[in-house]
Amino acid sequence: ILDRFCAALCTEVTGNPGSPLVLDELRIENMFLIPLDAGGNWFRYHHLVTEVLYALLERDHPGEISDLHLRASAWFDSQGYPGEAVDHALHSGDPIKAREQVLRHWIPVLHRGEIATVQRWLDGLPVSSDEPDPYVPLARCWALFLSWQISAIEPYLAEASNAYERLVAEGILSGAQQKQVAAQLAMMRSVLARDRGEHAESVYQAERAAQLFPQEMMEGIGTTWNMLAAARAGAGDFGGAIEAYEHGITLAYAEGNLIGAYGCTYGQAMYLVVQGQLNEAEKICRTSIARASSDGHEGFPAAGWLHIAMAGIEMERNRLEDAEVHLSDGLRIARPGGFNEAMRAGRYLRAQLAGARGNLGIATEILQETERILIAMDEPYLTGELNREWAMLSIRAGDLEAAREKLDIMEEQIAATQHGNLVLWWGWLFPRLLFAEQHYQEALNALDESIDRARAGNSDGELIRLLALQAVALEALGEHNSAHSGLREALDLGAPEGYTWALLNAGQGIESLLRGLRNDSDTSPGCYPYLDSLLDACRVTFGESSRPQPEDLPDLLTPRELEIIRLIGKGYS
Repeated sequence: ILDRFCAALCTEVTGNPGSPLVLDELRIENMFLIPLDAGGNWFRYHHLVTEVLYALLERDHPGEISDLHLRASAWFDSQGYPGEAVDHALHSGDPIKAREQVLRHWIPVLHRGEIATVQRWLDGLPVSSDEPDPYVPLARCWALFLSWQISAIEPYLAEASNAYERLVAEGILSGAQQKQVAAQLAMMRSVLARDRGEHAESVYQAERAAQLFPQEMMEGIGTTWNMLAAARAGAGDFGGAIEAYEHGITLAYAEGNLIGAYGCTYGQAMYLVVQGQLNEAEKICRTSIARASSDGHEGFPAAGWLHIAMAGIEMERNRLEDAEVHLSDGLRIARPGGFNEAMRAGRYLRAQLAGARGNLGIATEILQETERILIAMDEPYLTGELNREWAMLSIRAGDLEAAREKLDIMEEQIAATQHGNLVLWWGWLFPRLLFAEQHYQEALNALDESIDRARAGNSDGELIRLLALQAVALEALGEHNSAHSGLREALDLGAPEGYTWALLNAGQGIESLLRGLRNDSDTSPGCYPYLDSLLDACRVTFGESSRPQPEDLPDLLTPRELEIIRLIGKGYS
């Protein structure tokens, strides 16, 4: 029954104190025994021998198999091997022991980011009695949430809520444990409310969870602030989200919750970028990566978040090679954990990097693959997020018809979710499409509302993007002074932080405006290094300044190529 064994384990499972001698004899005689470590402590049998021996065990001693698994589970548990302890408890078929082992270990394993492992354990639990149990369905809720299967949460949340109410009514659940369960229920209600676009309710439930959580119980307290941050971001309160993420990082580290600490770090970094604090975003990511390395946690799946966040920061600074290194590391680290959200963010960054290098075909393939995964999930927010990426790529390719189709879909998802992220992205993408269609005045009208919203929310990083786009639209209408004035404001905001793609995404028209400011006698010499770096990025990205803008090239792609990209965007292969 053992995939690997040592003398002490064999003694525990078989009850034979002579197990060390037996192992020595088998090792000396080379009897199908394969050593697993240099010290000669751990072994396994050849797989064929294992199958034969298990078949004999089933034939001759079928009634002992469950007890053997339970003994193995107890030994692995006592020696600090939770994975094997749970697996043997599940193989025993004993619902009580299996539940005990899963509930003992799922939280620390999830905290490392091993979502797929927890899901496998929960799926393997035998059917137990009808006794009320909020803990197993709550564990399922968390695993589903972290793998972004939001629509599957509700029945398990209802099961957990019903069990909680019954246990409280019977006086079985009280005190700190009652508060902890109540806080977890509130967090899950916050998730579902956010998914429905009920952001005031989402924030209320997340704040309630933070208030309910018993201060004497550390385990899970950091997660409450992570959830509050996500609720505030959904409501468009990015500054409030940053504050909650910062508090969540401290608490999550204190409880040893790495998935919470690293997830909060990712969220804080991304919204710091939106708020115009690119330097601070880079600082917290580099600090967290160094801490993960010094603590020996750099290989935990949750640590993938940190590298994916750094990849986004490096891309914004136009350090594309560094971005690709971090992105590759992040995806490699996160993949074994079943981190759907991290993997999705990484795929989008990979598509953006490919697009930035002009590899539109590769970017298209990445989005097509991602779309195949997301179709089955049927989540409105994810659909809106995907169509943001399609719209950006279509604009870059010059396929404005496809871009408008994707933005129409995105607008539907905004209506369904009212999520702050989708509203933020739409506020730049829609006028960017109008500009590409040469509807310059309409683009400016749309930008006015977005710029007002960015100023009101102190979202200086987003304001840089919006002002750059506004400048090229004004220049297209011949309003040179206004264009230069708006662009100067964008440069004043971007220079201390090193924003680059926030300006380049406005299109090739930004290059002539930047060059004009570089040659303007009113421009401060202190701004020259930043302007020069932007102009260098423009030359690499757009080629020579004499080239016409991509939007003005009717044959940027052939009609057949445009049709193929349009069909791929609709899901055809």
